[in-house]
Amino acid sequence: MSQDDLLALIQCPITQQKLVYADQTLIEEINQRIEQNDVRDQQDQRVQAPLEGGLVSADGKFLYAIRGGIPTLVADRAIALVA
Repeated sequence: MSQDDLLALIQCPITQQKLVYADQTLIEEINQRIEQNDVRDQQDQRVQAPLEGGLVSADGKFLYAIRGGIPTLVADRAIALVA
């Protein structure tokens, strides 16, 4: 099963929408904000580790980190992309 096949099977734990891969520009922007201690998850915990990639909900509201090639699909660990 390919990564695209797996992506078609998973969904956002918060909105139940499909997920898409985040573009590299967004990942770079988030990583810059992480370096500045300016990124918090849904539990208001500071995100400390940079992202390798991410999955974004179809509505563009939430990002789920990919680290070590593994997405973190936990609602409490989602990063809000809109205020």
